[in-house]
Amino acid sequence: MELVVYFFFYLNYYFCLLNYDALFTVKFAKNRADFFSSRLKSAFDRNEDSKITEIMIMRCDVDLKIIQMQYNKKYSYLVEDIYKFKKSNYGHALLTLLN
Repeated sequence: MELVVYFFFYLNYYFCLLNYDALFTVKFAKNRADFFSSRLKSAFDRNEDSKITEIMIMRCDVDLKIIQMQYNKKYSYLVEDIYKFKKSNYGHALLTLLN
């Protein structure tokens, strides 16, 4: 009986993970700018320096301007959020990536 219950919970957990990953895949494929702008917003809310840096550096050559426009439409101005987040050399470096 314990094995059946364990197996049921394991399968349920596995399918939840698949649905979670599938949701991110669909969201990414549908609108990349929206996907990355929402990830940036959640990183700002959680004060995750590494995630902000990762997204900004990964996307600066590709589509950071488009992500910035989507972020500005959806939340607030990305430049203001970066400035509020860090008023140091780190913040200035992030602002330099936007230009």
